[in-house]
Amino acid sequence: MRPKTSDANEMTHPSPIPQALTRCLELLQTHPHSQPLQSCKAQLEYLQELVDGRRQDAQRLNEIILGVYAAREFEALDMGFAEMLYAVEDVVKTLKA
Repeated sequence: MRPKTSDANEMTHPSPIPQALTRCLELLQTHPHSQPLQSCKAQLEYLQELVDGRRQDAQRLNEIILGVYAAREFEALDMGFAEMLYAVEDVVKTLKA
C-alpha cells in the first residue's frame, strides 16, 4: 500500500512535511544537541520518504510523536514550528486511516 496523495490533492493542500523538516533543520543549526529536534528530524524524514513512496514500512506510523514534542518542547521555543508539527500529525492520522 502506497500512502502517496494524488497530485491534484497536493496542489490544493500541499504537505506540511517539507516545511516542517526545513524548519527543524534550521533549529538544529542553533540547537545541535537537542534530542527532541533530532527525533523530530528522523520522524519527518521518515514521513517524507513514506509520502514520496521511497519507503513502504507504514507500520511505523504508530511511533510518530510529533504532536507530543510540539506540545511539550516547542510551543515555548517556536510556536510556528509547533503548529507545523501539529499539521504533520494531521497528515499522520490520515495516513493511518
